[in-house]
Amino acid sequence: MDRLFDAVLVRPPSNSYEHCVSSNPDKSNIDVQLAKIQHESYVSILRENNIEVFQLLPLEDYPDSVFMQDPAVLGLRRSIIGRF
Repeated sequence: MDRLFDAVLVRPPSNSYEHCVSSNPDKSNIDVQLAKIQHESYVSILRENNIEVFQLLPLEDYPDSVFMQDPAVLGLRRSIIGRF
C-alpha cells in the first residue's frame, strides 16, 4: 500500500491551547479537554494504520505548538524542512 508517510511527529494540545492564535470568531469557546480527546483519537487512528507515532510533550508556553505538521524529507545525511 502506498502512503504519504510512515512516521509522524505529534504534539498534544497544552492546557494553554485556548490562547492559540486564531481568526475563528468562535475562538473564545475552545474546549481544551475536547481538543485533547480529539488529539488522542487522531493518534489512535494513525497507529491503527501502522504509522509510527513520535509523541512530543505539550508546551505550555507555546499554545500553537500543536500545529507542527510542516512537510519534511529526511535522508541519511540531509534533511529538507519546508513551510506548510
